[in-house]
Formats: sequence, C-alpha cells, structure tokens
Amino acid sequence: DAGAVDAALTNARRSARVLRWDAAHLPLADRSVDVIVCNPPYGRQHEAIRGLDRLYARTTREMARVLRPDGRCVLLTGEPALLFRVLPPAFRVLTRRRMLLRGLPVTAFVMVRA
Repeated sequence: DAGAVDAALTNARRSARVLRWDAAHLPLADRSVDVIVCNPPYGRQHEAIRGLDRLYARTTREMARVLRPDGRCVLLTGEPALLFRVLPPAFRVLTRRRMLLRGLPVTAFVMVRA
C-alpha cells in the first residue's frame, strides 16, 4: 500500500529506489537484480491472511527468478516454518535472526541465490 511505500522511502533516506509492484509478477528480466529486501504480510498484525503459503511460494519463486547468481535476499517473516516449506531450492539461507518488529516476533532471513 502507499503507506508502506512512504515508510520505505523514509527508512531508505533517499539511498534506494523504492517501487510498488506485485511481488509475484515483477516487471524485471531474469537474473537482473543484486539485492531484494522484503517484508511480506504474515497475518499477525491484521487478521490472518488466507493462502499465505501460496503467497510466499509465488513471491520467493519470483525473487529467485530475478536475482543474479550470488544475489542476496533479506526477508522478514512471522512464519519461519512456512517460509522453509515453500522456499525454492535456488536459495541458500546464510543466517536468520529473531527479533521484535513493532512488538511482533519475526525472523529475518538472509539468503543467497545459488
């Protein structure tokens, strides 16, 4: 939503280009991106989101498609087990860190594209 884009722009302090696209259908060429940072919905702050497994599967497949080999992806989730179940084999998890984000427990995954 527009509020999320505004927040990202504020956080980036003009050091990044922030765009609003459908994460499951990015208008980018294969292997054309160096880094992706993503904070997808995880159904805790608002009511539970149906189909979260499909959302995660579609968006992580698309991230794998557009990331260059050795490209990095940082993804926040409140559902780490779900993410592991649907994570494409193209990703290797380098590290994960548990934290609180606005009082909600989340896990930040740092991954590399094989």
